[in-house]
Amino acid sequence: MKSFDSKQENSRPGFLSIWDFVLAILVIFPLITGGIWYKRPGIFIELADLGVPVLVTAFFAFVFKVGFGWPIEKSFLTSRLTHLWDFWQNALIKRDKLYIWGAALFFGTLWSVSSFYRHWFFESNSFDLGIFTNALWNLTHGNGYVSAPKGGINLFSDHQSPLFWLFAVFFAVLPRPETLLAIQGFGLAAGGVALFRLSRQYFKKDHWAVALLPLLYWSYGPLRNANRFDFHPEVLMLPLFLWGVVWMHGHAWWRRLFGALAFLAATAAKESAGPVLAGVGFAWLIGGFAAVPAHPARRFLQKTGFILIVVGCAAFYFDVKIVPTFFGQGYQYAGLYERFGKDIISVFLSPVLKPDVFWPSIFGVARLKFLFWTLAPLGFIPLLNWRVFVAALPGYLMLFLSETDHRVNITYHYAIEPAVGLFLALPGAVTVLENLTKTRQKWRGWVTIWIVFWALAAFGRSEVFHIRQYQPTAHMKWLRHEFITSIYQNASIAATNALVPHLATRTWIHHLPGIHVKTPLSTSSSSALVDCVITDSALNNWFFDEAGKQDLMRDLTRHGYEEKLSCGTLKLYSVPGRVCLIRTPQCDR
Repeated sequence: MKSFDSKQENSRPGFLSIWDFVLAILVIFPLITGGIWYKRPGIFIELADLGVPVLVTAFFAFVFKVGFGWPIEKSFLTSRLTHLWDFWQNALIKRDKLYIWGAALFFGTLWSVSSFYRHWFFESNSFDLGIFTNALWNLTHGNGYVSAPKGGINLFSDHQSPLFWLFAVFFAVLPRPETLLAIQGFGLAAGGVALFRLSRQYFKKDHWAVALLPLLYWSYGPLRNANRFDFHPEVLMLPLFLWGVVWMHGHAWWRRLFGALAFLAATAAKESAGPVLAGVGFAWLIGGFAAVPAHPARRFLQKTGFILIVVGCAAFYFDVKIVPTFFGQGYQYAGLYERFGKDIISVFLSPVLKPDVFWPSIFGVARLKFLFWTLAPLGFIPLLNWRVFVAALPGYLMLFLSETDHRVNITYHYAIEPAVGLFLALPGAVTVLENLTKTRQKWRGWVTIWIVFWALAAFGRSEVFHIRQYQPTAHMKWLRHEFITSIYQNASIAATNALVPHLATRTWIHHLPGIHVKTPLSTSSSSALVDCVITDSALNNWFFDEAGKQDLMRDLTRHGYEEKLSCGTLKLYSVPGRVCLIRTPQCDR
């Protein structure tokens, strides 16, 4: 088809206005504003998830550019976006620290606010924000490293996350669940700066990848899902590993010392970090350490790679075999892999000894979907840098070999472990791509288009969408500002699951139907019953179905609980003589 002449090209409104309209409505509008949605029984309309809109936009771009020859790159919006990109790229060249840390602060704030709104909307859970909020409350109040929502156990008998103890400093100053959510949001956002620094070790200042890769990190859907899904200290292993690699690539001894400390902190995030550390070490051992073979740190990194493998394996063994014995039990999550055998050797030999169990676990539909959605936002290019991509394999294997499909759900936080290898592989993968297109210069532009397309197509819903979506109802506002503030601080409580994180800043809080206090944390008399029981049928009652509610009411009657407050869907019961409220809240209307 013939392209139109320059007079047509510059006319407005004209053909390019059609492209501007498509780009604005399908991509820019839902990205910035959160889009629109309408949900009623039998009716569902949404323009918020970028997946389908980006596919449609790409189709129009292909038709307009290739089919009709329209110079869509000269349209008003495209040129404005190009100028914005040029500004970002030049800013990182001239004042890199200001703009890269400013961007990290922006995304950290956005992510934190998004998770705040989810919490205020009563979408956070006893598992896991309630667990960790209560654990830090007890830790900072001299009760030990125990968490009531986990039944009063020492959390070292559950997961090995000593990194979590560092958060006690911040929690002691501001003892609220939002403190943990902010630590998570800003901590994760700092990983984008580390990826920027890593990219600068591979490319010149003005290389497009230096400006693009941090944006890929901040737009990465699985990472944003991990931030939004409650709180988990292990997610911080991702930025810590990235910073560790950045510093280890340096020459000064103090930089490498910082790198070693970052690796140590990452390994302390969770027992799963040990295999990830070993994966990074193996990548270094086989030469996956830089963009070019002449990297000055080559010999050092190869030697360090062997050390990391040993330390990572030793840390994993210590976490799952030694630490649980301190509490008179085995590793709590060993059951996830028991179908392969009784020990780690059986898991390693299972591809041969139990192929009928092992290989379906690797290539199951849910596993392949998880693999797709962790690679797609990065344009699948980490696969090109296979020497570093191997660092992602331990993370994938730990998830793929687990018994159920729960841990291969992309909406949770479990993609963090493999994401370490994926992001470490990115700069080298760009180098491989450029080498492949070196003889065909016109392909280079398509490389950028390919990466940006997948980043947007797999973006999902923006944080702005979730902030707008999580708007508390009048009842929820009453709960937060009137009812919860009236609860006696020293009362031990059993409550609806969604209420637990909001009431976790006390010695004992448990989700229903658990109304018994473990003796070491009991603040009540020898009966070891909670002082107060709170139910609210309007909130998420995970763990607690209708049959459980009937059983609970029989237990409350048997133990002498009396109804002390009834406000709509909320009921409060207490044992006579125990204090639950410091004042009687006024019921919402």
